[in-house]
Amino acid sequence: MKMIRIGVIGCGAISDQYLECFRDFFPGVAQIAACADLNLDAAREKAETFGAPKACSPEELLADASIDVVLNLTNPWAHTEVNKAILNAGKHLYAEKPLALDREAAREVLDLAAAKGLRVGCAPDTFIGAGLQTCIKLIDDGMIGRPTAVQGTITFAGAGMAARYQSKGIGGVLLDMGPYFVTAMVAMFGPAKRVAGFAVNPTPNRTIPDMRKSDFGEPLAAECPTTVAGTLQFGESVLAHLTATVNGHKYGPALQVIGTDGVLTCNDPNMFGGAVILERVGNEPMQMPLTHQYTNRNRGVGLVEMMFAHKAGRPHRASGELAYHVLDIMLSLTESSADGSYRTMASACERPAVVQPGNWHAPLA
Repeated sequence: MKMIRIGVIGCGAISDQYLECFRDFFPGVAQIAACADLNLDAAREKAETFGAPKACSPEELLADASIDVVLNLTNPWAHTEVNKAILNAGKHLYAEKPLALDREAAREVLDLAAAKGLRVGCAPDTFIGAGLQTCIKLIDDGMIGRPTAVQGTITFAGAGMAARYQSKGIGGVLLDMGPYFVTAMVAMFGPAKRVAGFAVNPTPNRTIPDMRKSDFGEPLAAECPTTVAGTLQFGESVLAHLTATVNGHKYGPALQVIGTDGVLTCNDPNMFGGAVILERVGNEPMQMPLTHQYTNRNRGVGLVEMMFAHKAGRPHRASGELAYHVLDIMLSLTESSADGSYRTMASACERPAVVQPGNWHAPLA
């Protein structure tokens, strides 16, 4: 297989993790062909740091016929426009989450890709990593019996990207961090069947609390709920509860799966590795060895796997349809809160193929 030539649009903070992954984990597979940003100095800095031969404008990158796939790391409110531009340039697309900010825009992106015979992938790809794949294997192998319940919690102190989501009125912490948790659940149990949500805004006026930020102390008016809780039904017998809030005092992720024979405490779904704790009935909790690879800063493995899948003619794991279903779930939770009704999911997706354990290149097979 020839080298995958990757173009990157958006050279902000998260780009480092993707570029490190391509450079350090796939040097014989993926080549960073160009870095682009509206701030050309930022593009030059990333190109120099990570060995890309070209720093340029987004328009110049899209005109480069040698680039196979473009990674969209722009701000969420620009995703749809940039996603469409990438596809209209005839290039495969891998986007940061969320794929779009509403269902209509997300579906337009997927339909455009289908019409052009192009692939769409979307973060998060952390479910491909060692931690969550180990969890999925333990569940599939019956180590907790029949799964019956899931508890997921994510708390923030209102800093970072979650705060910027709040100020833009586009879904707050649920759209920022919710995809990691919801994607993990779909990877474990398949598509959700129906959901019910509650959303409140106990702190409509706050200040930026992070002293590392240049806007520390400035007012932040929350234009969307700051705390969202919901119940998701998977199949006929698995109920999951998810709480996402920026009204905590620190970053606090937790994901636990309860079964008839035990409890599985998962790693942080925002990470590729981390502790996985199994407590079977009548036994002490035990930290389980990770059975899979990709334990570090591996953001971007989903893009590489997508391109291998395209070459092999098979579905890829971090797919656009998965991202659409996850977006549909999160929007349905807030809509459910607004009118007090259950939401039967109109969308669905295939459960992503599990990764074979133990082989460094298993996600690419």
